[in-house]
Amino acid sequence: MSEINCLHDKLVACSQFGGPSSEWIIPLHSTVVSSEQKRVFLRPPGNIRKVSFIGNMFMILYLYC
Repeated sequence: MSEINCLHDKLVACSQFGGPSSEWIIPLHSTVVSSEQKRVFLRPPGNIRKVSFIGNMFMILYLYC
């Protein structure tokens, strides 16, 4: 999970993804609450790009639960 958090922090700090866009950088892993997980399926406003990334364990849990 530390790799996911590290990547998230680097993307938020990047000028291309910072500011209002940083709300749409969505890490997914097994400890993220379901309300945050559901944000992956929402459409970001205007010209903001959504970035989602997952870890292997989350993918296994998500697919088989």
